[in-house]
Amino acid sequence: EQAHAWYLRLGFAEEGRTYWYVRDLAPSIDRDREALAYIIDDYPMAEAYHQKYGFSSLKIRTKEETSVVGRLGEQYYRIQLQSGGWSGCNLLTDVLMDLDREKRLLLLSSDAYLRERDPGLILSTESIRMIKILENQEVLYE
Repeated sequence: EQAHAWYLRLGFAEEGRTYWYVRDLAPSIDRDREALAYIIDDYPMAEAYHQKYGFSSLKIRTKEETSVVGRLGEQYYRIQLQSGGWSGCNLLTDVLMDLDREKRLLLLSSDAYLRERDPGLILSTESIRMIKILENQEVLYE
């Protein structure tokens, strides 16, 4: 709060907020294996990055949608949500459980009220994006 107030005093404006939610994986419904059909693009490359750096991303394709899911260490799947893009459990969470049911979800959203739609979410933190437009700045070329 002190840093936020300091940036406001310096003339910065708030451009947006991101709410970081944590949730355990939970299956949506009992699905047969055929209904859980998915493809992970470039999985060997994602595995190599994860082993080397401790994080990676997976591009998961299902019949319903294509999603990019980050993997952070051995603990989290990270999903950047579009506005209104979370309904709790869905096919994507079933796929993630199929891959590793021990991981938790880290959901990033601009929706401050996401917990009202999914009580399984826990607000971990929030980040504030600040911007300052510099006026009358002359561009110098050498």
